[in-house]
Amino acid sequence: MEKEQLSNTVKQFSPEYQSTLDEIDKISNLSQEEQGKYINERIKKLSDTAEKGEMSTRGKKVCNGFVGPDMLIRRNILVDPIVLDDPSLYQTMFETLKMFRGVEHMKDKTLRQLHIGLIQWTISKYFGNEIPYKETETENRNFYMERSGADSPEISISELKGKGFAVCAEKSSVAENLLVFSGLEAKLVVSTECRIPEEAEESGHYYNIILGPTQKFIYDPSNPKLVTNSNGKLINYNPAMYRISDEDYEKLMNGGAVTVVHVDTEVSDGIEKNIESRRVYGGVK
Repeated sequence: MEKEQLSNTVKQFSPEYQSTLDEIDKISNLSQEEQGKYINERIKKLSDTAEKGEMSTRGKKVCNGFVGPDMLIRRNILVDPIVLDDPSLYQTMFETLKMFRGVEHMKDKTLRQLHIGLIQWTISKYFGNEIPYKETETENRNFYMERSGADSPEISISELKGKGFAVCAEKSSVAENLLVFSGLEAKLVVSTECRIPEEAEESGHYYNIILGPTQKFIYDPSNPKLVTNSNGKLINYNPAMYRISDEDYEKLMNGGAVTVVHVDTEVSDGIEKNIESRRVYGGVK
């Protein structure tokens, strides 16, 4: 991990956010049993006020805040929905934070500095895949088709744990809960008018919007910023976050699209080269 690659500081957010991060930092030093108690209490508190319903490209397009067990997330309308009902997700976050603290250049950083990087790495650790590969979509589709039927139950997110083929619906849903669990205000969004990269055809995509008093960001956990060598081999990856204006945010909430500049990095003979591309995130219609 490069020295500054995970220092994605989210500034000027609420005092409650900092207070929750301090709480999580403290809990991370306790036993797994104590962590489990904290996780269960926090999930219960957040679930009590969570929205209900079903998200899909043809249904509800936004979930505000925590994705509770009464919110169904549908990858597409042809398959059964998932439910976020696995407390071990948050235990994975504590394990990842412990790993971070064991890295020399990260041990003295604040959790606020490490936060979004922590969430990105937690998602990868939980699902078992950092980025999508050529086979990911096929494996994911087969998983759902094997479990879908007229009277089949919802699918627990735990069934995808460690399988290595999670895509945007699962990753952004999990990201939403990790963001809110750790004190941020966020929205989970699904739109049929995303183009990633810009030259691609429009398609359905789940992503997150992080909200603060003075700053807003699009966060796309399923398509991180890549660090590769000259042969295209993945060396590292960083969270894909894009600052947006209040006008951009209103545009997204009213069906418009926002174009952002995405930067990957290629490292060759110790020299870093930034590779820019553009992405289009569709809004809510």
